[in-house]
Amino acid sequence: MAGGAHAAFTGAERGELLEDPGATQNHLEAARAALDLPALPEALLDLAALRTRGERAAAFNTARKEVEQAAFELFATRDKELLRIFAAYMSSSIQNALDAIRARAQARMDDLTGLANSRYFHTRLAEEITRADREGTELAMLFIDLDRFKAVNDLFGHLAGSWTLHKVARLLSDNAPPASLVARYGGDEFVVILPGADLTRATQAAETLRSTIAGAAFFDSDPENRQTPTALPRVTASIGISSYREHLAPGGTQRRRESTFLRLADSAMYRAKAAGRNRVEVADPED
Repeated sequence: MAGGAHAAFTGAERGELLEDPGATQNHLEAARAALDLPALPEALLDLAALRTRGERAAAFNTARKEVEQAAFELFATRDKELLRIFAAYMSSSIQNALDAIRARAQARMDDLTGLANSRYFHTRLAEEITRADREGTELAMLFIDLDRFKAVNDLFGHLAGSWTLHKVARLLSDNAPPASLVARYGGDEFVVILPGADLTRATQAAETLRSTIAGAAFFDSDPENRQTPTALPRVTASIGISSYREHLAPGGTQRRRESTFLRLADSAMYRAKAAGRNRVEVADPED
């Protein structure tokens, strides 16, 4: 800001202020306007009344410092206010963006488990089938249902059941292959989309998830029982597998393919339950 104060008077103008007091008023008003100051220091306003060049030079130097400080304080105040307004605007914009991101995430998230919900699952399923058709890539699906989960709710209550679902969801999320989508389909049913996975890889993934769930210990998360947590019944899972390339008949609309793809995995899961539970079964090819 000091540069702005100096720029208000050229060398010739400063000399004229010192030599010719009669020219002072015009230069002072020009300086005030140039600096956009409400008023100039009194030392400058009194410049014309001083008789000697030395007196006027001293007054000019004093006033110049006051002008520089006044200009600095004025512009600093304006800058601070502009920064405050800008910061408030940016803060509001960032918060709005975060709220929008959070809202989108919540719209596709299951509240209990933190996994994708069934709505987002169907959206992604359509996208992955489109990609598989376009690029000729593999695609597989797992349909997972917990065995005898009703006993957990009946014996220990729905809070224990909810905790069990949350723990199973974490196990699935942590042990599913990279790039897969794990979703809660409803109740104690889960689905996993495996982009790029052929039947062999899908079977390996299903066995990993089945054995992980079967080997996990579940405890009541009630804060009152933290010293002596209550062991919950072990949970197992029956899993059905369908392969987009090996099990679906060609042709038909995409909507039909989506529905059939899911139905085949679901049917294989029920065969796993019928065969004794805690098993992995592969779908039969579509007729």
